Amino acid sequence: MKCLALFLFAAPLMAGPLPTIGKQPWLVQYVAYEHKQLQFTINSEGVGQLLPMNEKGKPLDDKHAIKFLPVVEDVSADGKAAAKYIQKDGWEAVTPAGVNAKTVTYRGTAGGNSRFEITLEFDGKEVRAGGKILDKGTLINPRFRLRVQVPNIYLYDKDPDLSSLYERITLGKEEDPGPLIRNRFGARYVFSDNTHHDFFDHARASGWFDIVYEDTQCTIMYIRDQKLEENPLGEP
Repeated sequence: MKCLALFLFAAPLMAGPLPTIGKQPWLVQYVAYEHKQLQFTINSEGVGQLLPMNEKGKPLDDKHAIKFLPVVEDVSADGKAAAKYIQKDGWEAVTPAGVNAKTVTYRGTAGGNSRFEITLEFDGKEVRAGGKILDKGTLINPRFRLRVQVPNIYLYDKDPDLSSLYERITLGKEEDPGPLIRNRFGARYVFSDNTHHDFFDHARASGWFDIVYEDTQCTIMYIRDQKLEENPLGEP
């Protein structure tokens, strides 16, 4: 499912939280878009949310929500990316608050006084989104990313205990995740972005994982048949 929202105006509104529509059912939403298959909203802190519609044309509850979070990363010379916090009072609405716009543009400020711009376009059931850095501030090599958070609702509905285990593993709360992933989920490969630092620390120290691919954004690891005691992953 794709995503979009758009409106362009000459002068952005003053920096602060994004303005809200202020009317039911959009009291706290900056932008709202509805189609017979989806509902897409942006709140006053710049976070997008996509909800599928049910058979009656009503949005599913929030536990089914797919969220879109703007992120600014500063990339070092060795390719490592450090995410910078988004200032809650640093938003500018280029497009006024409203419902069912075809195009929406808004701006934000992140750590290091870097500034970015997000543009979304809506076309029927399609939503397209993108962004760019406007001012790098004091950052060295910033880049804009729109991070997507997909809920684990379908696994939760089928097996709440397995869903809870999945969450503990990804958050780094399980110190020996290899056997759990292999035995409980039936998986031999782990594909992850590079932001789950606690999980990676445990994986590297455990001796269960071999890296088969990595770049600045993601890592793919293979779960070994037996634990490697003397040379855990990442050690010389």
